[in-house]
Amino acid sequence: MVREIAEILVADYETKTLEGKECAVNVVLRFESEDAAMNWYNDPDYEPVKKIRLDSTSNGTATLTKQFVPPSD
Repeated sequence: MVREIAEILVADYETKTLEGKECAVNVVLRFESEDAAMNWYNDPDYEPVKKIRLDSTSNGTATLTKQFVPPSD
């Protein structure tokens, strides 16, 4: 059983959509590494929750991105 801890950076039901399709909720999680994020996402214990999330939404998007690092001068 994999237990990776994520830091919740954003969880907002009242965002103002400026472009694109509006979402009911926006959530941004930070993991220690890409491997940690993928281990959490593919964890068999998360599968039932993932199924509920996918079955109850029609405009969901999940992305894996790297942290923004500003260019150095």
